[in-house]
Amino acid sequence: MKGARACKPMSYLGTDTTNRKEMDVSVIVPVYNDPSGIEGTLRSMTAQSYNPNKYEVIAVDNGSSDETPAVIKHYANEYPEIVVAEQETEVQGSYAARNTGISKSSGEIIVFVDADVIVPEETVEMIVEKFSTTHCDYLGLDIAVTIPETEQGLIARYNKARAFPVEFYLTHHDFAPTCGLAIKRSIIEDVGRFDQRVTSGGDSEFGKRVAKAGYTQCFAPEIELSHPARTTFSEILSKGVRLGEGRAQLRQNHGESSLKLKDILPPHPVKYWKRLSKKKPIIMFVVFYILETIMKTCKLKGIIKEGVKHRFGSSR
Repeated sequence: MKGARACKPMSYLGTDTTNRKEMDVSVIVPVYNDPSGIEGTLRSMTAQSYNPNKYEVIAVDNGSSDETPAVIKHYANEYPEIVVAEQETEVQGSYAARNTGISKSSGEIIVFVDADVIVPEETVEMIVEKFSTTHCDYLGLDIAVTIPETEQGLIARYNKARAFPVEFYLTHHDFAPTCGLAIKRSIIEDVGRFDQRVTSGGDSEFGKRVAKAGYTQCFAPEIELSHPARTTFSEILSKGVRLGEGRAQLRQNHGESSLKLKDILPPHPVKYWKRLSKKKPIIMFVVFYILETIMKTCKLKGIIKEGVKHRFGSSR
């Protein structure tokens, strides 16, 4: 049951429901310059056990400059459940792409996955069953981070260790990451779409909006998707900066909490040791601790960078 809530979201969060055909499920996959990632995701989505006439997969190209559009078109030509969608706005970002997917979708259940996620064949069927047999309105899926056999380095192991604690996010922060999220269409029509002005953290802001509106948020550990680990130092650094930019944008646009001392200080070594599990070798703990500290430095860089841009109007 819904509780009291504030006024309706701003117009950029509206929902266009014209020209929709009836579907049970719409799976929205934003992608940018990732032909191998989208190929793996679409291949897994076309192998679903659910009736292919009752679900659709909307691949939203976010202005790719490589073979990504060709991969999407190939699958769309081969499989009628694959829908090609191009970015509708000048804003280039994953949340803008997801909003485009929503406007093109027709399902009563909307599922969001990332372009490098592998979806087991019973996933759509299990999501439909979960919504039909429970009071869930917003469903976080479990995310298993996988490391290729050829890339078992410390960066990949670090990424897997910090990974996606979806249940923790839902319990303590009222959101699930959009690499594995399912939600009823009616709720998006009520609370609005994603804030496409933010670089990162839009899934958190959206989830909190859903929670504030009084809807039921659930975690589905039995529905597990596979997400590849980041394996390079540059990927870790760029993610840290992006997280910092998103943090600053959320504060600017939504009055999110100000920067706290713990956000910029190195992690508490004892607490971090407990979090990682004492079973890990000491050398691995030291490397992970250093990487975590570097990530915090990169987040601070992103916060400062976005703050300067906001204050002085400098380009990113």
